[in-house]
Amino acid sequence: MTTKPVVTVTGQTDADSVTINVEDKNCDVDAKIGKQSCRTINTCLRYEGKGDTPNDLEFTLRYNLDDHSPEPRAYFLSRDVKTDRDITVAKESKTKDHPNIIERRVRLEKNRQKCVKQRFFASSTMRDKLSPIHWSVNYTYHESRSGKLSGNQLEPAIDTTVPLSFENKINIANNCGKDDLCVPDLKVQAVADRQKFLLGTKDNTLLVNVTVHNGGEDSYETKLYFDVPEGFEYSGVVATDEKVLTVI
Repeated sequence: MTTKPVVTVTGQTDADSVTINVEDKNCDVDAKIGKQSCRTINTCLRYEGKGDTPNDLEFTLRYNLDDHSPEPRAYFLSRDVKTDRDITVAKESKTKDHPNIIERRVRLEKNRQKCVKQRFFASSTMRDKLSPIHWSVNYTYHESRSGKLSGNQLEPAIDTTVPLSFENKINIANNCGKDDLCVPDLKVQAVADRQKFLLGTKDNTLLVNVTVHNGGEDSYETKLYFDVPEGFEYSGVVATDEKVLTVI
């Protein structure tokens, strides 16, 4: 009985920085999104073999970016994906234009480490800047239907006693001090545009100017709740500065 040779893959993945500052917009994403903050993921792998293992093998790397977040805050650059024939967008990616999950073919030589780089950008409009951006890279080897390589050599089996994926994270720069714990000091002021309101008048609108001031450290995912008085209907909101404003 002939046994398959066993291939053991080792590696790691990291970024070119331990933090990413979404205000440091250092690369052009596209004409629509404009400039964003970009970083590069560097993934290095090598394989060793027991038995009659091939001198080179092709693996598929699957990148899953911001995989701990319900909605991705970081994405791979569409330009990089489209210009590399070895990269495809995974079906599970939540976006197709700038994907968060991609697959990449890479050929490794036995006992030689190979590193591949992949750029990504973080959205400057993200609300959650406290949670790091995690990513994972897992590798797979796809056997042919015959189970044999050229020269009638048996295809190898992958050693599953070692990790089949590599993970890492990058922190998002924020103004939270050395302890990385944000302590904001929020004050809310609401002033109506009139002191009295008469029902039945032609001008039946009431404008409330709301000002939120933060005298402390940065405040993220902050929500402002406004109860509409009985008899009134909510009309809309107008932001008077360039801060991101979401109405729920």
